[in-house]
Amino acid sequence: MECYREYPRAVGALTGILAVVYLLAGLTLLLGLNRWAALGFALLFLVVHLWDYPHHACKNCYYRGRLCISFKGKWAAIVLGRGDEAAFPRGMKRAMKGVYVVWIYPFVTLIIAQIYWQPVKLNDLLLAAILIALMLMRQLMRKSLGCRSCMMREVCPNVGPDRRRGVKVRAESPAGSR
Repeated sequence: MECYREYPRAVGALTGILAVVYLLAGLTLLLGLNRWAALGFALLFLVVHLWDYPHHACKNCYYRGRLCISFKGKWAAIVLGRGDEAAFPRGMKRAMKGVYVVWIYPFVTLIIAQIYWQPVKLNDLLLAAILIALMLMRQLMRKSLGCRSCMMREVCPNVGPDRRRGVKVRAESPAGSR
């Protein structure tokens, strides 16, 4: 298996676009229900993606200061000090809890709204289906584009057992990443 010292910009851009589309779809769904719920979602999304995740996972990652699959490695180098790579597994577990809260927030809000004050609308169900599709796309991208080429894959709690355990490191960044 071949790993990147830095990810291609296209991979990071694709995951970034996917995150922004998730944010916009979630905001569209929640604005139809309650503007305070939408504001809470936007704030939670920003806190998790700009502070919590980088603080717990990125500062301890090999890719801190480099182009990674989420583009958060460069951000972590700007706003956070260097962590300890040995703390990466524990930090990644903690960081993913925040991501899961962001993922589930629109669905919990939708269910509560349906129970207490909002009738079911086709538009809400369509947006919920889009959010589910985006979550699935992120997971597939992470597995195919991210984890397989990650320098931290051997210690990451998000990566399951792999038959192809041998890791070769690319001597230089892939073409087009600069």
